[in-house]
Amino acid sequence: MQGKSPATIYKLHDIVRGALKQAVKNKLILNNPAEAVTLPRKKQKEIQILTKEQRDRFLEVLKEDRLGAAFATLLLAGLRRSELLALTWQDIDFKNETISVTKGLVYTKEKGLVIQEPKTEKSKRIVPILDILLMFLRRHQIRMLEEGNYGKDKPVFCTQNGTYIHPRNLNRKYYELLKKAGIKDVNLHALRHTFATMLLEAGVNLKIVQELMGHARVSTTADVYSHVLLEMKKNAVKQIGKNLGTK
Repeated sequence: MQGKSPATIYKLHDIVRGALKQAVKNKLILNNPAEAVTLPRKKQKEIQILTKEQRDRFLEVLKEDRLGAAFATLLLAGLRRSELLALTWQDIDFKNETISVTKGLVYTKEKGLVIQEPKTEKSKRIVPILDILLMFLRRHQIRMLEEGNYGKDKPVFCTQNGTYIHPRNLNRKYYELLKKAGIKDVNLHALRHTFATMLLEAGVNLKIVQELMGHARVSTTADVYSHVLLEMKKNAVKQIGKNLGTK
């Protein structure tokens, strides 16, 4: 494993552990040696998020753009890029105000754009639609009807020809809109991180955040947003201090 990144080692360990777990069930071995492996510490990447002022400016820019609802969905529902691009209109339930996330769209050199199953079952989830996002999606629905690009099996966010959007082109559009909003050096994944951060800052239970984000484990959510949780802990302790100081 020398020379491999911690992330790669974790992935390989999951595969080996899963295979050995099945071997234990089949009584081929007595125990799973992979359970005793000491894994290297993961180096946590510093995540980017939009500030409230940046969010407000960005949403204003999105109101005027054909694909504004796509980026509003990333920001206000926390979807991954692949999940967003794979959405079809049957995944949007306007009556119950929910989005069903069941698949992803990725690009491969061998096959081009491909719809595929999510990496884990936890990635399949139902995300409630905020009122402001509902407004974006309804306006987008009307626009797609006018273009002739609306249908239950058609992609929610598509090209002018009604086809799936290439992930690279979505990124290109994002940076164009970001520049228009006067925001610099914030990657696309920051929209998803911003959604999770807003949930945590609003006091939403960590388990619920995990489910909304589609993380396989609650520990993943805690690891990724440890900085947010630390700030919440500090604020909680400060509040206790304030309460003690009033007596």
